[in-house]
Amino acid sequence: MKEKNFLEITKILKKLCHVITKKYNSNVIFSVYQLLNKEKELITPYKIIEFYNKNWIGNKDFIHIPDYNKVIENINYYPIIIAYNKKNMEILGISTLEYHENKKKNINSYFPQKETKYFSITGILTNINNRNWNLKGIGIRIYEIELYAVFLYQKNKRNIKLICEIDCRNICSIKALVKANENLHNDFEFNKKLEFKICIIGYYLLINKVGKILESPTFVIEINLDLNFKNISQKKCIEYIKTDNVNFSLLNTISQFLDRNNITFLISKTKNLDNQYVFFVKLNSLKTQLKDFENFITNDTEKGNNNIPLSELKLVKEIAKTIVIELLLFLYYY
Repeated sequence: MKEKNFLEITKILKKLCHVITKKYNSNVIFSVYQLLNKEKELITPYKIIEFYNKNWIGNKDFIHIPDYNKVIENINYYPIIIAYNKKNMEILGISTLEYHENKKKNINSYFPQKETKYFSITGILTNINNRNWNLKGIGIRIYEIELYAVFLYQKNKRNIKLICEIDCRNICSIKALVKANENLHNDFEFNKKLEFKICIIGYYLLINKVGKILESPTFVIEINLDLNFKNISQKKCIEYIKTDNVNFSLLNTISQFLDRNNITFLISKTKNLDNQYVFFVKLNSLKTQLKDFENFITNDTEKGNNNIPLSELKLVKEIAKTIVIELLLFLYYY
């Protein structure tokens, strides 16, 4: 992301974080990580890595925990929204707002729309102790900040999209996104009521050379920033079935849903850096908004494959190993 554009979106995010901070809780600060001053001495990149490590104990497919390199990359290139307790500097929530441009020779396999500029909401996670501290809805607040910030940013810049990638069983994230959009419309802190059309525009699969599905289908959700849309309610429901081959079962359920509703689609196939096949299924006729799904009935398909947090010693070793490998690669090539 160009420095000028980074500074522009960061300036907008800063204002919105300030608004939410005043409205939420006197002990909670919402901020752009890169704009922190003395706080950075206590909220270090290591502390961010440690936060992801300790606070995600659910299904590994739901969130790809960033390693040291990814955290440093995010800090250098993309605005990071962070919520923290101003008394003890405990991280309460975090998300990265990535920016990408799909060009002829550089197209994202997981969102392969040609000649497209877009923001992507990634890595959103809240502290597992927030409920114990009576701090609810921090993830929803972060979604609100990011949705409205991109809306303001793109008003004078045409054709910039906003997407979010969510595992098809991750009901908590789906509901949080819908709730954030409702808040923008019904109880808006920024003095202007808004409502965005949020739809599932496709999903992607990761498959190895022998045809095994490596992860469950991941929805690609677009937040349409054009406010001129017809609000047509089309209630839908998806009920997953738990089997031994859960990834195949999830794909089968989604395919049957598309067939029942006469939804057409296009499939593109590419290879990622790990030499795995990425199948992106673009839906052509699903006009149902995310809020109109009466429910995603998961039937415990989301359970299992839980992330096991590393001990502090193992985490430090993993970071050290990553740094050594990067250093050796640098010395080899330069």
